Amino acid sequence: MDIPAVALAVASALGILGLAGAGMFAARRIEQRAQEKAIAQQQQLMNERVSAFGTLAAGVLRDIGNPIAAIDGYARAMVEAQRSGEIPPPPAPYCDPSLIVNETRRLGEITHFISGLASAPATQRQLVNVNDIAAQALALLRYEPRLEHVAVATRFDPLLQALPGQADQLLMLVTEVVQRLVDAGARTVEVATRADGAKVVLEVSGDAPEEPPGELLVARSVAAHHRGLIEINWTPQSGARVTVLLQGAPID
Repeated sequence: MDIPAVALAVASALGILGLAGAGMFAARRIEQRAQEKAIAQQQQLMNERVSAFGTLAAGVLRDIGNPIAAIDGYARAMVEAQRSGEIPPPPAPYCDPSLIVNETRRLGEITHFISGLASAPATQRQLVNVNDIAAQALALLRYEPRLEHVAVATRFDPLLQALPGQADQLLMLVTEVVQRLVDAGARTVEVATRADGAKVVLEVSGDAPEEPPGELLVARSVAAHHRGLIEINWTPQSGARVTVLLQGAPID
């Protein structure tokens, strides 16, 4: 083969390699844009859900707040009157007005909890507690019809360190992982956290008889954004376990 022919062959090969490289780059860009679009859609859905929940919660809290306060006030007045001898003591333990005070206190704690859920998670990067985010995600999922008959347990590390991250994205991560296990037929789900050095580990496990569907694109993208990764393990005998390792997203 003469030199011009060799040069032509080399040029042709380089051209093919260049086209192949360009094609791979374009494919990666398409995949990246698809993931970004999925995250944006999921974030919009989550924001709409939190907003709707917040509107409903605000109305409910306003409607029941005053009656709860009135009942609590009357019950406390009766307790004080009994202590001072102004009125006779309760004729039976189940007539004790202090029982009403205990229940109104519980109602107050519940309304305070709901008012906390009604606030949208932060969209900027800051120090976040994964325990709090997981608890908020589970509280929101409690009102999902498909989780009505699912027993959810938590095992949070009380000494878990905070990490730099984006709360709204991590909320989506926990939500998607739990939903995938439920979609796979899990009727018991456990969400656990622990520290691994400077990293935070989130584990979601369940008795799923089937392999969790989907590729967890949103969760994987969020984990990657927080310099982490996701590992999925499933067997028919032990069910599914999704392990999320997070290092935190750098704060600008």
